[in-house]
Amino acid sequence: MPQAQFVQAGEMIDYRPLAAVGAGDVIVLGERVLVAKQSIEPGRLGSLAAAGAFDVAKDASAFQMGAAVYWDSGATPVGNVGLGAAVANEAEGVYMGSALLEASGQAPTVRVLLGASAATGSQGPRIVWDEAPQNLGANLWRLAQTSAPGKLMLFRNGLLQREGATNDFTLAGRDIAFNAGNEPQPGDVLSATYMPL
Repeated sequence: MPQAQFVQAGEMIDYRPLAAVGAGDVIVLGERVLVAKQSIEPGRLGSLAAAGAFDVAKDASAFQMGAAVYWDSGATPVGNVGLGAAVANEAEGVYMGSALLEASGQAPTVRVLLGASAATGSQGPRIVWDEAPQNLGANLWRLAQTSAPGKLMLFRNGLLQREGATNDFTLAGRDIAFNAGNEPQPGDVLSATYMPL
């Protein structure tokens, strides 16, 4: 018998709930905060996201980009809708991930990269925040480091771009090529947040 046998990649984990779980519900298992991307019926096998970016209901806390985000199942979200919210105080919740964007105290949500390390924390993988890719000309841009597959969030003028040959851009190693019709124009601002290899 091997000491360890591969079961799954870990971005999604199997989960069989005792009670119904709704799409978007936050589930705390021990010291891990996970999110249901789809509804799961009681006793049925489903899956929970252990990674990815989510807009999460928050309390009146303000978050800077890269700040640690914690989940408190008893916190009241902005707007008093439901129970459970992202909080900034470590003593009140379980570590959830890092804020991908700033969020004011009045904002109803904060964008969170699940499981990612905070700028000053030691949990999770290392993240490169808000890097300006180098323009190589001929519609080609380069990251300072190679991004792990599927771990690049590229923004153009604040709008998230979609990766893929039929979407906004393609990524090969460190090089970003925008697809025809989506080329950056003079004055456009590019920003990359990613998990390097």
